[in-house]
Amino acid sequence: MINNYFLLAFRNLLKHKNFSAINIFGLSVSMAVCMLIILVVQDQLSYDRFHKNLDQIFRVQSKDNLSKISFNKYATTTWPLAKELKDNYPFVRDVVSLNTSFNGEGICDERRFQVSGFFATPSFFNLFDFKLKNNPKSNPLDEPFTIVLTEDVAKKFFGASDPVGKVIIFESYGNLKVTGVIPKMKQKSHIQFEALVSEATLLALEKENKIHKISDNWEEFVSSFVYIMLNENARQSDLDTALVKISKLKYPENGRVNLSLYSTPLSKIVPGPMLANENGMFMPTGDCNHAVGCFQLYQPFNSQVPDEGKGIWDTKILWSIKRSADLTDSYRGSYSCSHLTSHCLINSSATCSCILRNEIHDASQDRPSSKYNKFSGLLHLRSNYRVMRRYYSGSIRIISESCERV
Repeated sequence: MINNYFLLAFRNLLKHKNFSAINIFGLSVSMAVCMLIILVVQDQLSYDRFHKNLDQIFRVQSKDNLSKISFNKYATTTWPLAKELKDNYPFVRDVVSLNTSFNGEGICDERRFQVSGFFATPSFFNLFDFKLKNNPKSNPLDEPFTIVLTEDVAKKFFGASDPVGKVIIFESYGNLKVTGVIPKMKQKSHIQFEALVSEATLLALEKENKIHKISDNWEEFVSSFVYIMLNENARQSDLDTALVKISKLKYPENGRVNLSLYSTPLSKIVPGPMLANENGMFMPTGDCNHAVGCFQLYQPFNSQVPDEGKGIWDTKILWSIKRSADLTDSYRGSYSCSHLTSHCLINSSATCSCILRNEIHDASQDRPSSKYNKFSGLLHLRSNYRVMRRYYSGSIRIISESCERV
């Protein structure tokens, strides 16, 4: 019995060589891309999983209520927010502030290299599980004008020698003493940096007017990241309630800056929604959905056009359109207009390809010419045109409504 199935399949392949080649090629490419997407998603899900208190750490993010563009959510927030939460809310166990302003050329023994990183609060190594070489007894970020380097940067400046205690000269920041080295890690983190400079250095530079005010500036929200560790019994809803209260207190509706603050678990930053000022490079959740949407292109071609019974093929086309429309409709209110536009174009292209292929197939059939067949063909072409017009109209309507909502 099973031999007959294989024989029938082989005969069908030979009978429809062109369609079989297209389907086999499409299936091969689709499976290869699917495996690639699985590997990429698996890599993205491995970020930040090495922190012991992963479930208790959250990042505070901002929404600019005065922004006139749809891309108004930021991964950054204000530096003084960390102190406000630590001092006034007992459910907060620890806080970390990171500022991206540190960037300059370092000089040591005639070696010059560009170094970028963060100004960081001393609690950085208490909240995150980044290890230090030689396990220093004191916190390496306690004192002013101190810097912690990654292993790669330390090797650039000092080679194989021990860099701890040595000085790197920065034109904008003065002489910074190396107090620690972070070794290479197999684990991945969304926090990407080459160096960490102590918060005390930031405060000293502010007093000397070498950098603009950050530590007490509630209006500057595009260069600082704030991470919160909650107590074991605290919940994210407690933190969000506090952030709403702070937002109303610090940002009146008629102010120059109007922010809404909210929290995101550390485990959901990568992969996560697309945000402005994100730290590091990784795939947003929307791109994962687009990758899945691209498989809609293959779906209409994964079965050959039957010789008889055009209604079966029409059903496949309409089913593909419905599935595309349902998936596109699920994006409403979740992504920017550019996301919706690209998704609609992908699925609309697939639909038009189906219909065009159907018409070409009709033209290639050796059927007796008759008035009935010509009239039926015109009706069928008109019906397909209506389907295309209805689908495009629905796509444009979804995009318009989403843009208006944003």
